Amino acid sequence: MDFMKLLKSFEELLYEVMVMLVFYPRTLYLTLRHPQRMMDYADTELGDVLSEQYDDTLSPPLFLMICLALSHVIGRAVARGDAGRCRRRCRIRRTCCSSTCSPSACCRC
Repeated sequence: MDFMKLLKSFEELLYEVMVMLVFYPRTLYLTLRHPQRMMDYADTELGDVLSEQYDDTLSPPLFLMICLALSHVIGRAVARGDAGRCRRRCRIRRTCCSSTCSPSACCRC
């Protein structure tokens, strides 16, 4: 592959990433603030020529994919925060046996 084509592809990739970084917060704000207006906007944009669609916001499928990916990452990060806690509970006291979840530290209730 030609080195200049590789550089041009890298430049286009960086441009697309920067456009997403700028337009994602704007699209999210408009979607939360004016949901009906954004639905009407999406309907009118679908009638445009393909090269002129969604010039100032992200397309709905791309916006949905980014929102789902972000919510998945945030959910995994939040769930990972309680990974060190003991999950075994004492049946009598109904409290956690220990601060760590090791078989020797938990009671045998």
